[in-house]
Amino acid sequence: MSSLMSGHHLYVEIANSQNHTIFLDLLEFIGINSLLRNDNYHSVFAPNNKALESRYDLEQRDSIKMNNPKILESLMLIHFAADNVEVCFSDN
Repeated sequence: MSSLMSGHHLYVEIANSQNHTIFLDLLEFIGINSLLRNDNYHSVFAPNNKALESRYDLEQRDSIKMNNPKILESLMLIHFAADNVEVCFSDN
């Protein structure tokens, strides 16, 4: 779904998705969620909760938040592309 077509910005699209709560939490923790507000320049390929849980359990996510926030920021930014805004959620 395109954010431009739905009338929302990317942050609202991600925040309204029950399948992307972990991605949202990590975006907000790092503070890069501000990139997605009123933005017509980025696309986000957001992994769903299942994908993130299969790679990082809660303890690992908490550890990387506290011990390696720069690495977490890098991991999150690989899901961003600078171009026209389009929301791409992975539901599989």
